[in-house]
Amino acid sequence: MFDIDLFTKYRKQLMGFAIVWVMILHCYSKYLRSLGVPVLSFLSEQGNLGVEIFLFLSGIGLYFSMNKNSEIIPFYWRRIKRVIIPWLIISCPYWILKSIIVDHDGAMVFLENWSGISLWTKGITTVWYVSFIIVLYLLYPFLYRLQKKSPLLIMLLMAAVIAANVVMVKCCSDFYEAREKAFSRIPIFLVGSLIGERIKNKDMDRRKQFFFLGYAALMLAAYIPGVLRCNYDIDIMPLSVGKMLARFGGQGAALFVIILLCLLFDKVKMTGVKKGLAFLGGITLEIYLIHVFLSNIISRTNFVDNKGYPFKFAIMTAVVVMSVIVAWIFSKIYNSIVDRLENKKTAA
Repeated sequence: MFDIDLFTKYRKQLMGFAIVWVMILHCYSKYLRSLGVPVLSFLSEQGNLGVEIFLFLSGIGLYFSMNKNSEIIPFYWRRIKRVIIPWLIISCPYWILKSIIVDHDGAMVFLENWSGISLWTKGITTVWYVSFIIVLYLLYPFLYRLQKKSPLLIMLLMAAVIAANVVMVKCCSDFYEAREKAFSRIPIFLVGSLIGERIKNKDMDRRKQFFFLGYAALMLAAYIPGVLRCNYDIDIMPLSVGKMLARFGGQGAALFVIILLCLLFDKVKMTGVKKGLAFLGGITLEIYLIHVFLSNIISRTNFVDNKGYPFKFAIMTAVVVMSVIVAWIFSKIYNSIVDRLENKKTAA
């Protein structure tokens, strides 16, 4: 049997791998596609699965957090301190530059974008993941209580969410298309929460593991035709159906990637690689925000459009390196300030 405790043992390494994969998607995928190397192009374009990895691990982490202390206010405060405040600090300069200085959209549009509300009101997906995960944080104490009543209720909710996605495709496709990155990712987060309970209670018997792997395999089976339709334009189904299969099926692909990585980390020493990924896994939010903003600025200025591929790769590599360095510096300063304030509060 696969030891699901490995999900928590290697959580930081998995998070680090996910952010690397996401950065490869954002910074290199369109250039790798132009090089005409199918394997590299395909692997880079599947970097969106890093989001599934983040959400699965977030579901596990939130279950552990609520199980340790189920009071809602402390739970929210931990999320505000760890996610919302850093997000608002890092995002502020970018949205001032874009919404006020460059686009002249005005203060209200700036506030809408900066707060993340624009994902839901206008379908702005610049840093959609943070807007989405904050909604999940807001809802999670209630999801946790639902799960404590019966895990079956969470499974039924997953089925309802999938059904709701299908209905939105048919009934309000334009609205759904702008927000499907979020709506279609809810199930993998709920799977993470369910697995978090199994890890915490140490009751993942053969039947439950078979069910978990069966679900992953079923989703993977949906993922393959979805990718063939969306990535390779093989006309085996309507494009809208292919997109949905690829998105929901991504759960299965991500879960098997997670399992394989856990086995690799557990069986192969690779001390340096694991340390490096763990380091990146500790600052994923900061890296995510900074590299997206820098990439968008470069794209907006058309700085690399007419340059050769060596130059493009060099610039995007600089974006990756700079994002990691700035993220680390910000994290050190921010955590130091938070620790000092909390120590003063404790002392008082």
